[in-house]
Amino acid sequence: MYKLQIISTFSPDGHRFWAARAPERMGSWLTGQGRHTVLGPPLPGDEAFLRLSLLEYGRILGRLASFAAHLAQRRALPQLLIDHPIVELSTGLAVLQEVLAGRIVFQDRLVTLLRAEGLWPAETVQLLDYAVYNGFAAQLPGVSRLPWGALRCNRCGGESVVLEPCPTCRRRECPLCTDCLSLGPSRGCRLLVFAPDAGRAQAGAVDFHLTYSLTPAQERAAFQLEEFFAGPRRRTLIWAACGAGKTEVTFPMIRRALQAGQKVLFAVPRQDVVRELAERFRSAFTGVEIAVHYGGRPWQAGGDLVVATTHQVLHFYERFGLAVLDEMDAFPYQGSEMLRFGLMRALRPEGKLVEMSATPNPVPKRGTAVTIPVRHHGYPLPAPEFIKSRPGEIPGEAMELLQDRSSQWIVFVPTVAACNTLTVWLREKLGEEVANCHSKHPHRREQIEAFRTQKRRVMVATAVLERGVTFPGVQVIVVDADHPIYSRSALVQMAGRVGRTAEQPGGRVVFCGARRNAAVRGAQAMIGQLNQEAADLGLLRSDTHA
Repeated sequence: MYKLQIISTFSPDGHRFWAARAPERMGSWLTGQGRHTVLGPPLPGDEAFLRLSLLEYGRILGRLASFAAHLAQRRALPQLLIDHPIVELSTGLAVLQEVLAGRIVFQDRLVTLLRAEGLWPAETVQLLDYAVYNGFAAQLPGVSRLPWGALRCNRCGGESVVLEPCPTCRRRECPLCTDCLSLGPSRGCRLLVFAPDAGRAQAGAVDFHLTYSLTPAQERAAFQLEEFFAGPRRRTLIWAACGAGKTEVTFPMIRRALQAGQKVLFAVPRQDVVRELAERFRSAFTGVEIAVHYGGRPWQAGGDLVVATTHQVLHFYERFGLAVLDEMDAFPYQGSEMLRFGLMRALRPEGKLVEMSATPNPVPKRGTAVTIPVRHHGYPLPAPEFIKSRPGEIPGEAMELLQDRSSQWIVFVPTVAACNTLTVWLREKLGEEVANCHSKHPHRREQIEAFRTQKRRVMVATAVLERGVTFPGVQVIVVDADHPIYSRSALVQMAGRVGRTAEQPGGRVVFCGARRNAAVRGAQAMIGQLNQEAADLGLLRSDTHA
């Protein structure tokens, strides 16, 4: 653990308070820059920064002289004991700036990384003090103690902080953030070091190539995104129908950003999607350095185009001129102030943000978002129909559809218990094996593969299958569509499994429930709005009867 000591500096530029790790090693580069006094003993980061804030508050109130003198009399330590540097500052600073540019990282991780670059921990400590004093970097405790007893995490911005015994600093009450604990402990005694990315990517010609052509709807959206990037607005939304190909429409805008020397972030919720997208970007953007960030990967991987899971954005600081967030309505980003905080911090002050969703909330008014209202095949989205039913039951009309052996069906249910029960019931009623898919199933992948290869005609599933899967020709029934667990977004995503391929662009979507609640009505209205916009813009095929 690295503690901090508060330094009072009087120089020709004025007076300042700041915090250093090793004030006894700063004589070589502080000589001649004023009078420096160490105020008090080494403190854990959160306590040191609380004292700094109180000192600044005292200065604002005009009580600085007596307050600082009182501290100095009680806590003064020997000043500037070492007059020679233990590291070549210019060389070491270049290494530090390269590693830290556009990142926010705990000091202990930084020390480990710089050791691999040939710097000993004592050298890194001296470098960090030099960098902080001269404004090349900044520092904060993992968790800050604010006036009036408030606690806030500086990694994620969260305030779900507990005080507990700490094995590192040995205090009985060390602040620990529980919001971002999955990324490792963020404590009051751990120091965060960060610096904006002062450099730019190498500007110049950047090209991309696709093995297919964009549809008219995609070309329209791509043009609007290029206009957005060139304009004054800093934020926009892409509202795309499920399966409409929203990723590709960002490519021309990304190319323009890279040509302007900006670094680009493309953030998605799931790790498997990160790997898939990275390969698509590598094949499309030849000659561009692409970095991949997800749990278990080296955090310091560099690149002009970064593809990352949403949690990894918490490791960046003012690095990107353009950020694209895919599936903004999906877990874990939806409703997470932590991830939104991290995403905005990862952008440069003038950076631009593009959010993408098939189910934005609230639904944007027409003309306020970039829309892709139709899929690549040009047919309208299958409109959900509603059949009234008792809770937990499949009505007779829907059962007749399931008995038609010419089609594959996904039957969505709201709970794992309902999934298991309905699977057994359908197996008996249909006289055939029925696939079962939910988050707790020990052989979920095998069940999905059996359905994909058409070894199973019917699959009962929870919302675990609402995203990220395509089964050609599949049709959908949602049991208990009015269940409180289902949001409008979830129902639209379930309906979006139908009609995704050019070979079979249509199909049936059936919502079953006791009533058409707000979620059911909202899903029907959202799909209807996209179909109407596609028709008004002339984006539908003339033969729209699938």
